[in-house]
Amino acid sequence: MKKSSRNPNQNEKQREASLEQGSFTLSPASLPQERESPFFRILLQVLILGLGMYGCLYSFLTAFGISYASSALPAWLGLYVLLAVVVYSFSAWPLLVLIPGLPLAAWGFFSLDSLSTGFVSLLNQVLQVMTENSPWVFVQYELPSFVWLRDLPGLEQNFLLLASCLMTLVAGYFVVRRPNLPVFLVCTAPFLILPLFFTLAPDLRAFFALAASWLLLGMVQTGFWRKRAVKQGRFLFQKNVRRQLALVLLACSLLSVGTASVLLPQEGYRRPQSAEEFLQQLQNSGIGGWFQSTPQEEVGLHSLSSLHFTGETALEIQCSTLTPMYLRGYAAGVFQNDAWEVTSDSNYERASADFTWYDGNLLNPMNLYARMQGEGAQLYDVTVRNVNPARDSVFVPGGVSTDLASMADGLARQDLYVEKAGGSDTYTLSAALLPDLPGSMLTASASEVPREFQISEEGNEGIPGLVNRYGNYLYEPYTALPDDIRAAAENWLAERGFTPISMLESMEILDVGEVCRQLQSIFQSEFRYSYTPPVFPNGENFLEWFLQDAQEGYCVHYATAGTLLLRALGIPARYAEGYIVTQDDYAGGQWLEDGYLQIPDSNAHAWTEVYDPDTGAWIPVEMTPGFSSQQFWDSPSGTAASPSPSPTPEPSETPAPSETPAPSESPDTTPTPTPGGGVDGPDSVQGQGIPQWIWPALSLLATVLLAAALVVGRRKWLMGRRQKAWGQPDAREAVRAYWKWAFRMLRCAGLPLPDEEQTSGEYLQALCEKCPGLDLEKLQKAYEIGEKARFARQAPAESDRAFLAAWRLELEGALLAKMSPPVRLYCRWVLCLV
Repeated sequence: MKKSSRNPNQNEKQREASLEQGSFTLSPASLPQERESPFFRILLQVLILGLGMYGCLYSFLTAFGISYASSALPAWLGLYVLLAVVVYSFSAWPLLVLIPGLPLAAWGFFSLDSLSTGFVSLLNQVLQVMTENSPWVFVQYELPSFVWLRDLPGLEQNFLLLASCLMTLVAGYFVVRRPNLPVFLVCTAPFLILPLFFTLAPDLRAFFALAASWLLLGMVQTGFWRKRAVKQGRFLFQKNVRRQLALVLLACSLLSVGTASVLLPQEGYRRPQSAEEFLQQLQNSGIGGWFQSTPQEEVGLHSLSSLHFTGETALEIQCSTLTPMYLRGYAAGVFQNDAWEVTSDSNYERASADFTWYDGNLLNPMNLYARMQGEGAQLYDVTVRNVNPARDSVFVPGGVSTDLASMADGLARQDLYVEKAGGSDTYTLSAALLPDLPGSMLTASASEVPREFQISEEGNEGIPGLVNRYGNYLYEPYTALPDDIRAAAENWLAERGFTPISMLESMEILDVGEVCRQLQSIFQSEFRYSYTPPVFPNGENFLEWFLQDAQEGYCVHYATAGTLLLRALGIPARYAEGYIVTQDDYAGGQWLEDGYLQIPDSNAHAWTEVYDPDTGAWIPVEMTPGFSSQQFWDSPSGTAASPSPSPTPEPSETPAPSETPAPSESPDTTPTPTPGGGVDGPDSVQGQGIPQWIWPALSLLATVLLAAALVVGRRKWLMGRRQKAWGQPDAREAVRAYWKWAFRMLRCAGLPLPDEEQTSGEYLQALCEKCPGLDLEKLQKAYEIGEKARFARQAPAESDRAFLAAWRLELEGALLAKMSPPVRLYCRWVLCLV
């Protein structure tokens, strides 16, 4: 058989013509075609996918502190990276992908229960860390009752293994088969962005591995290196050159990892001040409420940050008398793992049956003091309107007399606080004035201590009986301490001459009010109030650290320390958070036309509550040093005022509000009141914060931008598929793709399709009459080429493809000129034909 010869000059002209028509070659016409090296291709694909999956997974795990001791995870991850590269390298990948995919699907199907348990356990760990590092509370999910705690690590590892392998198969398609950096970013970036938003720093090696994968994929994919002509020789960079440059970039990335490991801090990362302010504005805008379904269950001391306020209104109140008050939104009775937690609901429910039923109805212990006072109680009414704090909180004054068990808009959480149960954000409560400090005198040895809380000798009848039984119940849970905390407290108290109730002689007396005053005096004289206290280090005993090392902080620290010290003495005490209203607020605060007083976020506070068995009341006791002016804090009973409260982060949320003027950093000074400025001087707050309307506007803008990105991305993807179909090696299929596009364009322009009763000549003549911009001769030739591709045995020639490529532009221009502007937009952005 005689071989056909080719004319070099003709080849040169064909190449130049193809370039002018929008196509391109991988090498100049004057140079021999260089074959792509499979080594560089496979090496880069393995590196991109491996680094991306490793960096994505381990950035997430290290940032959230999730353990991954099993060596199976990296081993299987590496195996599936190799399998993905191999599978997607073949044209039969839709079938080959079943080889690694079916085992994962079978494992997921037959182990669904255990894998879902592992997922829930991992999710709870993530939500817990997010709660500790944000002003929001993320609800955790309940694990199945049949699961052993010792089995959870294995279940978590199994879920991580399955999820990482599945993710590798999905991401591998967009690295090997259809390289696409935006989609790869969508697959991997959220696992890095989420922890960074919550100030969680991932491992540097994992972080740089993920960043390197993005850079490498961008280098390989970008059209700058794939299709750039040198003006003189129309030289187009080879794929091998691009991949060699990508490997050089990888070496630079590895050098950056080593440099960063030496220079950048691995621990102690904190958000910039601007990010803190934005996060607080986000919280105040109400968007944070989307994440929070219940008031805070835990107050962790390790998550405390510097104190900032914005001056935004938190509450609006209307009171029947100008009474200073503590409005409690949260309280906790259990201190463990350096955090305050709510007592177990099951334990409380079992015990509460003995002291919550009265006259056939439920009566919450928070109502006992007002009921004990009877007709002699000095009642007042307060109406509260929640503005910016947690929408699920009901802020209750001490000595509340409103029946909490039957409150329509509130649900009492044990004897601690009240959760919002729907309805309006405005609620009215009645309460009885509380004494300033507990007035009880405690005697007896440890075995006789519960008798000290029998405040009535009339037996267990009526309200006094409920108070007796409640007092007997609360002694144990509200004096409980971890062993290390108790030891630290007893040592510190012994150095200052305090004696616990359990060590009193039979006739000795412990004056609870006097003990509280002594602790207040010590904190006032030896400790310092600070908006920017040192960070409580992990692994330390909080009480030892605060009493001996730090000796400074704000109200969360002092309320915690005071509560723990009182418990060590045998005095029932608990931690509480909320807002305070002082005489200065009434005198110099902002009053609205409807009679409501605005309470700024700087009035947020934490305090200690001590149980007084002589009255059956939980009485707020101020442990925070600071304001002590009688004018600033005029007590309800008119007796000597206790040291005044100082601000804290908003209740029921991780304590980290927004901005306020920083106090003096001098070690021997404490904050002083500002006339008419409220608790922390809202008059001195600078700036008004971000307007509330900005968030809906930003949400709308983000939605529009996202929709636009989806439309543009869809158009780019469809156009890319069409260009690939036109440029495929099979000329017959390429011509058919042109043919299909041409008829879709004709239909979009409103031109008729072929009729069975018309000949081809008549049909083409009719098209030219309806669209004068069409050339009949070229239209006939294009029609003949299309018919040949559809029905003839002989495949169309490359010259036919080149003709259709040029004719396509003429057809597109003629049809677009005929279309109306809306139709052109529809054709361009919906059908994506042009």
